[in-house]
Amino acid sequence: MPFLNWQQHNVERKSRETDYELAVARFRKSLYTAYQEVDNALSTRTRLLENIEEQFSILELSQQDGALSQRRYLAGEVAMQTWLTSIETANQAEETLLHLRLAQLHNLADLYKALGGPPQADEPQADSQVESPA
Repeated sequence: MPFLNWQQHNVERKSRETDYELAVARFRKSLYTAYQEVDNALSTRTRLLENIEEQFSILELSQQDGALSQRRYLAGEVAMQTWLTSIETANQAEETLLHLRLAQLHNLADLYKALGGPPQADEPQADSQVESPA
């Protein structure tokens, strides 16, 4: 008879309510964590795009400097060390750009992970390729 076990039913009801509140708290924690991961990945993506644009400009300038140093060396105006230093600077700029692009790919993987996967085949794939500033 239910009215004889009212106290036990009341305890069970409170236990289920507590379980429900605990599940809601866990869900909210998971949801906030997911939002934070997406926000971090998008912030990193923006920062990487800016850094890649800057590094691309640095690379172009250092390559131009290398070409000018070569011409000046061939004309006898500067020492070979000056030309070699400018070539080394251009190589370092290119290596830095490659590292930034690798970081961009890692970031894209992190973003896909945070979002639950890459875009579907029937959706537009704006981020499916590495963006280049050129």
